[in-house]
Amino acid sequence: MIGKTLFGSKLFNSVFIITILLFISLIVLRKESIRRNADMNAVRNRKARKLAQKRLSKALILMKADDDGFYEEILKALWDICLISLV
Repeated sequence: MIGKTLFGSKLFNSVFIITILLFISLIVLRKESIRRNADMNAVRNRKARKLAQKRLSKALILMKADDDGFYEEILKALWDICLISLV
């Protein structure tokens, strides 16, 4: 145990390399996020698509249950797409 230091050991080197790789990956992910959110039209379209997908999946469940709420959900999905995308 005497004479051994943490600096230069395999544990230290592996933790050091993993930390640097995590930091670099966080920087890359942050830059990608900034680039994706810079275009407001694309952000609106992603939001509209996500909300429409949610409503259409609910409409599919209502359609399989043979419920009249199916038409209401389809109408809401169409309105959401129009309102969010075109604003």
